[in-house]
Amino acid sequence: MSLIFYSNNIEDTVWFQRRPRRVSQSDPSAPKYPCSNCQSVFSRKHNLQYHLKFECGQMPRFNCPYCTYRTRHSSNVRAHVRKIHPGLQVYVVDIAKCCKTEFIS
Repeated sequence: MSLIFYSNNIEDTVWFQRRPRRVSQSDPSAPKYPCSNCQSVFSRKHNLQYHLKFECGQMPRFNCPYCTYRTRHSSNVRAHVRKIHPGLQVYVVDIAKCCKTEFIS
């Protein structure tokens, strides 16, 4: 899995996440909802809509307060801080809200 981005300016960057396609283990006749921007395929329409609204083409909004690590999910930052920066306060910087979000560990 790799992040692909376009632009030299981080604020204008368009982010896409490339994932290898997996062969479905489920019913082949079940409906499939492919993303038109990337290679993701969803089994539920709601998941595709969420992906399009909050993930695909969006810049990762959660930052590590101690390094340049950035992700789309705050739980990934919390796990990163605990593993890479042990002993430091665990919190997430949400760039969409321009503030830090604290978590009690």
